[in-house]
Amino acid sequence: MPFLPPTLYQHNVPLGPLERFLAATAGTANDFEQALTVVPNPQLFANGVFLNAVRGGFKPGRMQSLAFLFVNDSASVVGIATHTADLRINVYRKGVYQGPVAYYSLSVATTLGTAIVAGNQNTYVAVTPASMAGIVQGGWLVIDAGTATQEYVMVASVTATTFTALFTQLHTTAATVKTTLGQRVATPFLLADALSAAGTTTGNAVGAPGVATVLLASPYGVHVGDALLVDTAANQEQVSVTALASVDTTSGTAVAAPGSVVITPASMASIAVGTPLTIDGDAAHGTAEVVNVTAVTATTFTATFANAHTTGFLVRSENFTATFAKTHASAVAVVAATGKGALANGFPFELQESDVLTLARVSSDLTGIATPAGALQVEWRPSERAM
Repeated sequence: MPFLPPTLYQHNVPLGPLERFLAATAGTANDFEQALTVVPNPQLFANGVFLNAVRGGFKPGRMQSLAFLFVNDSASVVGIATHTADLRINVYRKGVYQGPVAYYSLSVATTLGTAIVAGNQNTYVAVTPASMAGIVQGGWLVIDAGTATQEYVMVASVTATTFTALFTQLHTTAATVKTTLGQRVATPFLLADALSAAGTTTGNAVGAPGVATVLLASPYGVHVGDALLVDTAANQEQVSVTALASVDTTSGTAVAAPGSVVITPASMASIAVGTPLTIDGDAAHGTAEVVNVTAVTATTFTATFANAHTTGFLVRSENFTATFAKTHASAVAVVAATGKGALANGFPFELQESDVLTLARVSSDLTGIATPAGALQVEWRPSERAM
């Protein structure tokens, strides 16, 4: 099975709940978000064995996510390059969205590009796949799914064009490489504790200094309170994230012609004046664009469109709010401003007592990919930050 047994983590906190989830048919219309658990107070576990197992004690009321394992009871599901879906573990604090702390993306579908030949088995090999899209350090991949040489590998490292992993089977250059939720396999989610070294990019401009909401190309590793470096060189500045929002809905209104249009979406959740929205992403409904919300009611928003769109178009946003001292173009770099990183490199995002964790599916478009029924196991440990 492609996961580390809990005993290898060497911690004495009881496992979190094993929560069951139903299968969901494909497409954004069937995306869901379901409560998973509430973060407990680690002091509830304070006994002699537990305290001795924690280096330097623990911070009362604070926890860190350690692992999220998805066990699939249905047929295996493999990633595809288009019409994909992500599974996310989201955090809410006092009802306010804090960001995702872990995820698994069914978006990898490529070929190996480098043969694994006799002599390279049971060694780490750097391969050059046809595409690196969605392949990240620490992620699990299935190689040659459904064949006699099928195997699971964990990505040990990546470059812009290669990934390195330990292979135990022989594979040709045409071997398939996919993310998968394998049947009766415990699949670990990737912790999104901090932005990767590559960071992410913005999807809209900051036109004037002051409070602004900015689209993110990827939401993973950004949380409320994080310090981010935005832009590069002389125009780079550090900002603090004051809010995050995620919008994933469709429009019940068509945009017949460019101009200011009132839209009635399926949901108004997280849509406010000033929210930048990505429109479409599904060519069947028009040309993709980014618009800014200029007005809202309980059931509608108004924005100025540059393109026409048919009814049912996607309305998306992964964004953060911060106070900016400078202006910035769109598509500029965003990276973490601190050394906060994954468990092996520093301190991850810190969960607090009574935080609510949810499991959400976010499809890439109206077609998406169906996800199986299964159960999600949570593991955590007390925070080891300084008291």
